[in-house]
Amino acid sequence: MSVTAHSESSAHTSFQFRLDNIRDWKVLIVDDVTDNTTVLSTILKLKKAQVETASSGAEAIEKLASFRPNLLLLDLAMPDMDGWQVKKFLDNHSDFAHIPVIAVSAFQSSRVQEKLQQAGFAGLIAKPFAVAMIPDQICQIAQA
Repeated sequence: MSVTAHSESSAHTSFQFRLDNIRDWKVLIVDDVTDNTTVLSTILKLKKAQVETASSGAEAIEKLASFRPNLLLLDLAMPDMDGWQVKKFLDNHSDFAHIPVIAVSAFQSSRVQEKLQQAGFAGLIAKPFAVAMIPDQICQIAQA
């Protein structure tokens, strides 16, 4: 899958996720498990990415307008508003529809992967995380 993120200033300006521009990454990490958001945010912050976290789908939606991420790492299984619902919200709002979304999930079956592709997710990062590989995985998914 090919993923190009557009900057908030212009829907025509694309952003490429590369390790040499990680300081320009604006990542919103959404997961109801604090340990997961802590691990992911720590990894990306150590690499100098700009990171915000949210512990629910509703909180993620609240943060979208003020943070203006160029990538979402989104847990699929959350209470109340799950990752599938957040993705649907993004797709239905033109201000956010361009933001690539990478699912973060322990569910890795071919059926789940097919559903992710059909729903327009950029890809999947599997739990448990290969901690050292998170930035590389983001780049691989974004370049695929």
